[in-house]
Amino acid sequence: LLQQAVDVCESNAKAGHTYYETTGDARGLKVKQNAKAEMANQLVALNDIEGARLARAEALSFIEEYAPTDPSPNTDRSIAVAIFNLADVSSPQEAMQLLARAIPLQRAVIKAQPDYSRRLRDLAFMLALRGSMHMVINTDIETGLDDIAESASLMTRRAINNPRERNAQNDF
Repeated sequence: LLQQAVDVCESNAKAGHTYYETTGDARGLKVKQNAKAEMANQLVALNDIEGARLARAEALSFIEEYAPTDPSPNTDRSIAVAIFNLADVSSPQEAMQLLARAIPLQRAVIKAQPDYSRRLRDLAFMLALRGSMHMVINTDIETGLDDIAESASLMTRRAINNPRERNAQNDF
């Protein structure tokens, strides 16, 4: 079934591409990006990490292609999350480089949209990954621990400030 989901995602990506090529409408790129991002999730479930990495890299390239026509905090968040997702299936060294780009971008999104608790959640996941990468490559354990502590603090604040949001409670 997961392979069927991958096939559906590929079909959706092709349809988005055709729509974009035919109309020039960036919504086609967004469809293609979303399809590739979901395909990557299915490939991770199938344990095809290299395939997932390639799909996530493609998804990021599509966002970066339409970003100039849609400058907004939402687009910046999409870029930051796509970079994080790519980092999650990359080597530790590459992940650190990607997170060096994603985290400052996500902090800017939070400044622009301070009332969206999911923005803090995104940052918390990014910091947790970077903290764990510091541990894996043994570069700066203290900074890694600081990242993990900040991540835990963000998750805790999100859970306290959003008691009715199930995801906030489950993340905590």
